Amino acid sequence: MDFAVPAEITEDMDKFEAFIKTDIMPDLPGWRHNRELPRTFFRKMGKQGWFGLKSDNGSLIRESALKESMIAEKLAITSPGVAIAALAHIDLGLMGLFLFGSKDLQQKYGAPAVEGKTVMCLANTENIAGSDVAGIAMSAAKTAGGWLLNGTKALEAARLMLYKACWLVDRGEDFRQASSLAKYLSVEVAREVTLWAADIFGAASVVQEHPIHKYPMDVWGSSLGEGTQDVQKLIIFREFMKR
Repeated sequence: MDFAVPAEITEDMDKFEAFIKTDIMPDLPGWRHNRELPRTFFRKMGKQGWFGLKSDNGSLIRESALKESMIAEKLAITSPGVAIAALAHIDLGLMGLFLFGSKDLQQKYGAPAVEGKTVMCLANTENIAGSDVAGIAMSAAKTAGGWLLNGTKALEAARLMLYKACWLVDRGEDFRQASSLAKYLSVEVAREVTLWAADIFGAASVVQEHPIHKYPMDVWGSSLGEGTQDVQKLIIFREFMKR
């Protein structure tokens, strides 16, 4: 496996770091103070093409998974909360549209979402599938009067593992176990590092206005999306037993 970063992605990362310095860092204190991430952030990200997908004649096309992960990593270094917002738009919203959206849906929502004019998300209200989105059991069947719904509704090792998962995605290979391992390890490392950082700052870290205050909470919040740590362990075990 060759994890060497292609030259074009390295160039893109230099451009993205410059984007962070000019378009994110100056506004970050104000976003934290107002507890709000403005839509202009998504529009700027989209205008620069940092969401990892593009719209071509109404169809979504995915770019490199490695590039997407490196963008997310640099965002998370700057602000975990901002990174979570961007990843929710990309992986919970745009990715679902890319993988499962019809041609009509991609034509209607694809370009605005890629450009950051429409912010995407995922709504899962099934009572037996909280963090385990793959456990959704409801089905929909076309009927003469519309649709019939059947179901119930209720409202550094880590980085290497991540790159391996991205490498598998870009090669079109099965990445389920690798992606769960990557998320599990990344969350464990992030929890340890952010709590350690908060300890260093002592009592100052509990002040909401202090920059370090949000990091442990943001890490905890990011660990809940797309499967908690226990769900990741179930997936890892399940994939292991298939071999």
